[in-house]
Amino acid sequence: NLVRSVRPMTVRRAHQARDALMLAVLASHPIRLANFAALSLGHNLIPTETGYTLHLGEDETKEHRPYTTTVDENLVPYLDHYIDVVRPFLLKEKSTDQLWVSMRGTGVSDSTVHYQINKITKKLIGHAINPHLIRDCVMTSLANNRPEQVLAGARLLGHNSLGTSEKHY
Repeated sequence: NLVRSVRPMTVRRAHQARDALMLAVLASHPIRLANFAALSLGHNLIPTETGYTLHLGEDETKEHRPYTTTVDENLVPYLDHYIDVVRPFLLKEKSTDQLWVSMRGTGVSDSTVHYQINKITKKLIGHAINPHLIRDCVMTSLANNRPEQVLAGARLLGHNSLGTSEKHY
């Protein structure tokens, strides 16, 4: 279980928690930046009895194919904490369905996600890795370490075929 901090929530801690969770979710589910920034509760992130389902409708994806997956179970306690504690703190009495909330209490923009992911990866590993490069890393890692699973990488990235993955990655 996630141990809840006894320290009071601050804006800085809330942003750090949000940014760390954004990186973890994006690394586990490397969807496109526009889709990631626009994720909404109940529509794209759907609670289940055991966790969450991540769903993008065919009208929301570049390839016009629905994308549905179960959120990694290791992320569930952190998503729960973010949704129950951090997100309401960031909302500051405002309202939005967007999962990721900015310091103004509104949904984040693509550029905010891009900037924050670059910032946190630079701090953690010494090199900025932007959201699109995370997708590239996933496909490259699969191709190098698990070539027999490279077709799964194409589906993970939301591509219609392996050809799209090969062309871009």
